Amino acid sequence: MIKQVKPQQAQEWLNNGEACIIDVRELSEHKAQSIKGSSLIPSGEFCAEKIPSQFHNKKIVIHCQRGGRASRACQKLMDENPKFDVYNLEGGILSWAESGLETACTSDVTTMSIERQVRLTAGSLVFLSCILAILVDPIFIIIPTFVGFGLAFTAIIDWCGMAKLLAMMPWNK
Repeated sequence: MIKQVKPQQAQEWLNNGEACIIDVRELSEHKAQSIKGSSLIPSGEFCAEKIPSQFHNKKIVIHCQRGGRASRACQKLMDENPKFDVYNLEGGILSWAESGLETACTSDVTTMSIERQVRLTAGSLVFLSCILAILVDPIFIIIPTFVGFGLAFTAIIDWCGMAKLLAMMPWNK
């Protein structure tokens, strides 16, 4: 079972040097808002081997935006090395900020979150293909059908290939 920790308790552990905090979001998300002192290991690259050795004897608090990716990362880390003392930051960085705890912005340029980029890309594909279906050929209705199915499917399996692809784009590096 994945252990949860509230933001205030995690902050106390960090202040006492009992814990480290790992962000499993993408680089653009981390740059837009991060927890001071957090280390970034994006969920796509996350594994026990990536945990710095100085963290091995501490409580490892893992966070993402809301808690979903961090929960999966916690489970993966516990499966790979049960000796780690792993915690999911309850509610992610959003809960941290809502609790009044300090966050930092390390980017001069605000980049859209991956989630917003996915919505923009999917919405644009649907809109443009509907226009093409009306003005050019009804066969273009296949595209919004495919995009709609894809969005529903990614919600069910909680994994989005479009997000992974967008995360590799130069503006997200």
